[in-house]
Amino acid sequence: MLKNFIMLGLLSLSTIVLCSPEAEAAICITGFCGGSCCFKSNTVECDLNADHVGNLTNNPTLRCDLTPQATTSGPAGLLICGAPGNNNPSPGIQVVQIFSTVAGFGASQTLTKNDKQTGGVYTKNVFTHADLSSLSSFCPNTGWIVLDYVPCTAAITATQSDDVNGVVDFADFVCTLSNCANLPFVSDQTGVHFVRQQYSCTRQ
Repeated sequence: MLKNFIMLGLLSLSTIVLCSPEAEAAICITGFCGGSCCFKSNTVECDLNADHVGNLTNNPTLRCDLTPQATTSGPAGLLICGAPGNNNPSPGIQVVQIFSTVAGFGASQTLTKNDKQTGGVYTKNVFTHADLSSLSSFCPNTGWIVLDYVPCTAAITATQSDDVNGVVDFADFVCTLSNCANLPFVSDQTGVHFVRQQYSCTRQ
């Protein structure tokens, strides 16, 4: 039996959906970082867990794909725009709401023996990154760049595959960040970025 657990969000650790133990292969979404998936500084981090992955010579792979979605109830995403090299929140930094969809992004990682945890479960962190340079046209001033981006609503696909069987299983989710339009941001030693919060996800 295969179990994959993805966690989408930014901050807490809480189960959203659990796999059925009877399923021959199942991918599920659960909570946040340290055993889940989170958003942080232009990155959606999917912490994926899988058991019964088969022979490692078959290159078992875990993948996380994110497609931002437009809605009628609020912005599709938020940007932090500013002049290059400017980490000072005021003046010179502006949060911009975008209501159109942007290009999706994803990433995959191949499991290795070092990913094996107690009980035979394999854990892998998959970091997906949006192309910030492609979003600069949304900034209000010429010459400004996008310093950070967060999707307010997104379709998420988790996939497990290997070289022999191809796609073993996948699962689709829609995840929404509550009160996204008012998401705060901070400026620290890593730069200017949005504060982490938990997504609410529904399996499709």
